[in-house]
Amino acid sequence: KMFDAFQAVSIWNESFRLVAVLYLFVLMLKFFKSFKANKRLNVVINTLTHSVKDVSHFGIVFLTIFLCYAWAAHVFFGWNIEAASSMFGAIYWRWSGAVDSTDME
Repeated sequence: KMFDAFQAVSIWNESFRLVAVLYLFVLMLKFFKSFKANKRLNVVINTLTHSVKDVSHFGIVFLTIFLCYAWAAHVFFGWNIEAASSMFGAIYWRWSGAVDSTDME
C-alpha cells in the first residue's frame, strides 16, 4: 500500500515537471512576442523566424547521421564496452564523446 502511494506521488511529480517545462516554453514565447517592440530585438526575432526551416532540416540530417553512428557504436562495441551495450547507452556514450572530449573510455 505504501509503495502504491509513493508511485502515485512519483507520477504526480513527473507530471508537474512536464507542465513546468511546458510553461517555461510558453513564457519564452511571450518574451519573444514582447521583443517585437524593440527594433534591435526585432531583428533577432525576424532572423529566428526566417531560419526555422533551415535549422529544422539541419536537425533532421544531423539526428539521422548521429543515430547511425550511435547504432554503429552499439553493433561494433556493444559486446566489449558496457556504455555501448544498449542503444540508449550508445547514444549517450557518443553524445558525451562529442560534447566532452575529456572523458573518453
